[in-house]
Amino acid sequence: INCDEGKTEIIIIRPKNRSLDLTHAAPIFIGSKKLCYVSKSKVLGLTIDENLNFDHHANLTLRNCWHAWYRLTANTTRKRGLNTATLALLFKTVVLTKLMYAAPTWLYKRKDSFKDLLAKAILKILGSQFYPPKQLGGVLIGLPPIEIILKVITIKFVLKALSQQDALTSMIMQIEETADHDFFPHIYATKLFLLWKFKQSNQSPNSIPQPAIRNLVFAQLQTNEFLYDEKVMRLYQCEEWNTLLKGEMNGLINEDPYSIEPLLSSEELGTLIRTENVVSFPIVLRSFSRYQSTILMDFLHGRCLRFQNFVYSVLKYDKQSFAPMCLECCQLPDSAYHKLFECQVYSAEVFTLRNQLSHLQEIEVNFHLRVIFTDDMDIRKAFLDLVSLICQESAFNDGYLIAMDNDAPNFDI
Repeated sequence: INCDEGKTEIIIIRPKNRSLDLTHAAPIFIGSKKLCYVSKSKVLGLTIDENLNFDHHANLTLRNCWHAWYRLTANTTRKRGLNTATLALLFKTVVLTKLMYAAPTWLYKRKDSFKDLLAKAILKILGSQFYPPKQLGGVLIGLPPIEIILKVITIKFVLKALSQQDALTSMIMQIEETADHDFFPHIYATKLFLLWKFKQSNQSPNSIPQPAIRNLVFAQLQTNEFLYDEKVMRLYQCEEWNTLLKGEMNGLINEDPYSIEPLLSSEELGTLIRTENVVSFPIVLRSFSRYQSTILMDFLHGRCLRFQNFVYSVLKYDKQSFAPMCLECCQLPDSAYHKLFECQVYSAEVFTLRNQLSHLQEIEVNFHLRVIFTDDMDIRKAFLDLVSLICQESAFNDGYLIAMDNDAPNFDI
C-alpha cells in the first residue's frame, strides 16, 4: 500500500457506548515515521469521527457557510450593495455548494442545524426589515427548501452509482433489500423518481408489468434507464416544490383581518402555483439596483414598516379596536394591496396601470401570487411600472424585457 507519511493517520471505529484507551496502543510505523492515533479524520473533504458520526463535519460546514456569507454581504444594506438577484446567485453558487458537498451522507439528520443560516440568508437577500414567511421567502428568490434540494442531489447520486456498474452498484442493490438500512430512504426516493420519469415519458420498462414501487427492482432495469438529463431533473424538482407549497399554503397567502370572507380558498389559490416559472423567469434581475429590488420585494411580501397594517401587527394593537388607516389617503386600511390598487392620492398614470392589472385585484391581498408565478412578461412589466410610480423610483424597469431574454441569471440548483 502506498501511504503518504505526512497524511496517514490511524482511527479506530468503535460504538458510542464503548470507551477505548489508546495510551498503551501498539505503535505503528511507516518507514521510520510513527503514525498518530486520532479521534476524527478528514477523508475526501468529509470529516468522520471514531463513532462514524458527522456532527463535527456539520459544525465545520456551518461555520464555513457563515464565514463565506458574511464576506459576501458585509457591505450590503437595504439601499446599497448587491441586489436581490446577485445575492441569490452568489448564495447558491458559493454557500449552497459548501453545504451540499457529500450531503446525502451526513445532512439528512442535521438539517435543523442550518435553519438559522437559511432564514437569515433569505432575510438579507430580500432586504427585508422582518422575516418573511419561510415558503414565500424561498419562492421570491427562486430557492427551493433544503429538503427538496437534498432529495434531488441524493437521487442524482444513486442514479449515477447505478449507471456505473461497479462495486458501488452492487452495494446499492444490497441496500435495496434492507429496509432498516440508513440509506434505504434514498433508494425509495430514487424509485419514486424513476416511476415519475417513466410516467412522464409514457414508457414503462418491460420488466415492470404494472408500474408500482413494489414491482420496481434495480437489477431488472437496463443501465440506460438510470440515465437522466438536467431538464428532467429540474422539472421533477419543481413538481416536488409545487406539491410542498400546496400543502403549506399558510406560508404563502395573506389573510385580510378586515374582510368577512376570503375571496378564494387556499385550494383555489394553490392552482396558481407554478414554481417552474419562478425558476425560469426570476422577477428581480441583476440589472436592478439594490434599492429597487428591495422596494419590489417589500410590495410582494408586505412585511415592511411602510405599510400600516404590518406596523399595527408589530405593535400588537387590538385589530378589533384599531384600523391601520393609510397615512396618505386616510380613507381605507393600509397594506401593499391598498397602496397599489386602492389609494387615491397618486397620478393619472397610476390609475391607467391599475386598469391594466385589474385581474390582479380579483384576489386582493394575495395579488402577489399571480405576479410571482406568472410567465407573462407584460404583467411583470406593468406591475414594475406601477411600483416605480408609487415609490417615485425612476427607470425601474429600463430594458426589463431585453434583460429577460439576454441577461436573466440561471436560477437552477
